[in-house]
Amino acid sequence: MDISNINIAHERMYPLPFANSSLFTTLLLALASQKIAPKISTTFKNEYDYIVVGGGSEGSVVANRLSELPCVSVLLLEAGQTPPLVTDIPGVSRFFYNSDIDWRYKTTPQKHTGNALDNKQIFWPAGKVLGGISIYNDLIYSRGAMKVYDEWAKQGCKGWGSKDVFPYFMKLEDNKDPEFLNNGFYDFQGTIRNSQRCSPPKAYLVPAEDRTNLDIVTSAYVKKITFEGDRATGVVLDYGGSEHTVKAKREVIVSAGSAKTPQLLMLSGIGPKDHLQELNIPIVADLPVGNNLQSFAISPLNYQINNPNMQTVEQRLADDNNIKMYVRERKGILASSEIISVVSFLKDLNDTNEYDFPNYEMYFLEFPLIVPRNQTNFKPGVFEEVFGAYKDTPIFLCGAMPTQPKSKGTVRLQSTDPHAQPLIDPNYLADPTDVQAIVNGLKTCQQILLTEPLRKIGAKAFDKPNPGCADLVNEGDKYYECIARGAVLPISHAVGTAKMGDPSDPTTVVDPLLKVKGLKGLRIVDGSTMPIIPSANSNIPEIMLAEKASDLIKQTVQCPAA
Repeated sequence: MDISNINIAHERMYPLPFANSSLFTTLLLALASQKIAPKISTTFKNEYDYIVVGGGSEGSVVANRLSELPCVSVLLLEAGQTPPLVTDIPGVSRFFYNSDIDWRYKTTPQKHTGNALDNKQIFWPAGKVLGGISIYNDLIYSRGAMKVYDEWAKQGCKGWGSKDVFPYFMKLEDNKDPEFLNNGFYDFQGTIRNSQRCSPPKAYLVPAEDRTNLDIVTSAYVKKITFEGDRATGVVLDYGGSEHTVKAKREVIVSAGSAKTPQLLMLSGIGPKDHLQELNIPIVADLPVGNNLQSFAISPLNYQINNPNMQTVEQRLADDNNIKMYVRERKGILASSEIISVVSFLKDLNDTNEYDFPNYEMYFLEFPLIVPRNQTNFKPGVFEEVFGAYKDTPIFLCGAMPTQPKSKGTVRLQSTDPHAQPLIDPNYLADPTDVQAIVNGLKTCQQILLTEPLRKIGAKAFDKPNPGCADLVNEGDKYYECIARGAVLPISHAVGTAKMGDPSDPTTVVDPLLKVKGLKGLRIVDGSTMPIIPSANSNIPEIMLAEKASDLIKQTVQCPAA
């Protein structure tokens, strides 16, 4: 790519430690050696066989797989832009939260956590960009526990048990490094190829960009699904300053995520009857859209490293030698999955959860201060109180979260304005078992801190207790619970708001074919259909779901013989 084709000013606008480096342009040119986004259509037709709403992980997969059929036409609509080049650097994912490629959502004020947060609201990451949150997630590849998918099947998701979904995990995998087979230690894998982020747009849309039966349109905001009787007939969208209506001959497929999907459905008349009537929205289908919201929430203990030989994350990322190493050799801190050192899944031996697998997960993260400053919504003064003394000190956190959170929340409409933020209430820590899982994890963190390897590098707890918890420092579980009640960090893996299951189950929205109950020509293909959250970062299970959904849809099409 020629440098004249790169919007350097836009790439510099993100708060990257190396944005002002003299090597920044060189770095961009190195990134441009891989194509990170497909060709974008600036025009579109009035009618397609399939309209896919949302160009995140799932929408990218579905658009690719359906357009493999030469006899169908596919339109992929994404509200955001194409990804900036700098998002392709594995080492800087956390610098894009609350930016122009994020929806900048906040939850409603939380009842059971958020004591240290402004209005008790938590930032809610959601990608407003082609690729969705996969463009700036932490790149972790994890399938989750297979027993969760067996539980899906038990709850009425016929054809979604572990044996059914496993082939689709295999289909999406592409690890060609033979050295990985020789590892004696299982490190977590990541969505990285040639030391750059391997996102679904890169993996699925770039190879399909020249298909004449596929149009990919960005900056296209879908406001409503249109119906004739009980059949979805198309969508209404804003594009280029005008409103447009596009018809779907076969199906509208919604892949907008666990907040946007229920918002679009409810704006279109599909949702809880009482809620729609409150807003005078004509009812198309009375279904429990927006219920069953499940999301991971991590609660951290913060540590400092008193070691004059160690740099902060920001210092290492801005080091010209590290930038040169990445450009020339594709190695070093910029080439790695940023700040995550260790991920572990543990089980409290006293816990008897029905799934019989680890009930809490722990992360060791060395993090830049931009994470607590820009992504945590602290009350005024709290950031300085907690982190002010450590601006030039390497710091890390040990965070804990439940692998199967029992607390469930809702998504509702704030108004009939399609551009208004939905009301997102994850209801974090409402269930005491979630709190106990975090407490157990934080106690394990503290035990690990006392080990010889961490003492050797000068690791120790912050000098001051967390705000509001000083009187509980010596109170064991009460202190760790106080930390959890102070703040949690969502990690962008929300599911469940258009629940899949047996059509006779009144809590479900879609059947096991992902068709919206009682309607024709409308499917949901994203994490919102997951009845139970996988015990893993959800990006890979979502891609699996989209691969399987694509096969289900393709089975309904028979192209004429060539």
